[in-house]
Amino acid sequence: SSGGDTLVFEGPHYWETMYPPDVMYSVKTDTGWSYPKLFFENYDGNRSWESYPFISANGKSIWFRASYHRDWGRDLIYSKWDGEKWIMPVRLGLPVNTEQAEMAPALSSDDCELFFVRIYDKGDSIRGEEIYVSKRLSNIVYEIKNEKQLGCFKAYPNPFNSKVVLEGQDINGVLKLVIYNIIGKEVFSFQGLELKSQKKWVWNGTDFSGAPVSGGVYFCRVFFIGGRSEVLKILYLK
Repeated sequence: SSGGDTLVFEGPHYWETMYPPDVMYSVKTDTGWSYPKLFFENYDGNRSWESYPFISANGKSIWFRASYHRDWGRDLIYSKWDGEKWIMPVRLGLPVNTEQAEMAPALSSDDCELFFVRIYDKGDSIRGEEIYVSKRLSNIVYEIKNEKQLGCFKAYPNPFNSKVVLEGQDINGVLKLVIYNIIGKEVFSFQGLELKSQKKWVWNGTDFSGAPVSGGVYFCRVFFIGGRSEVLKILYLK
């Protein structure tokens, strides 16, 4: 762990057979390291092959690889600390876990990027290995992806390569329009006096400082009085 007081590793807890390995831990004491114990005492996955454990820098999550019934199937698993205990481990799921083999997870110090190795079958008994990175989506992007589309606003042209027009059929009660990038960072907004004198707004693909943003997917979220909001997905081609 980042504090240096807990060591996690893969080790067999069925000592008589030495198989399969599971996530184990040892705690540093005044007299040395404690006798290893199972990290998850009542975890059903202890019957699978668990390896490559990694504790996040903030100590609030642990990540590891688990192999199940399929010979080639390996998935990334994680568990979070709820303030009192570690919750039951769960599979990370798509798009990180695939039919290929994912392993060796490592989280960045800011908890926003997950690095791992993907091993894939290239045929003829040839296997390839590549390093991948997955960026954590913010709560805003998660909400946007699951939000009901109301259809009062439209964006055109979409995709765009120089500017995009954001126009609303019902603009009464609009508080602000916010442009987010794919990871949920706010890059631009229209609010205040701009909302009182216009029925449509033009975004030319720049951030708050006027610098051009990179091409890719962006979200425009329109906030209305009363808490309602609407989302437009726009694509910036450069």
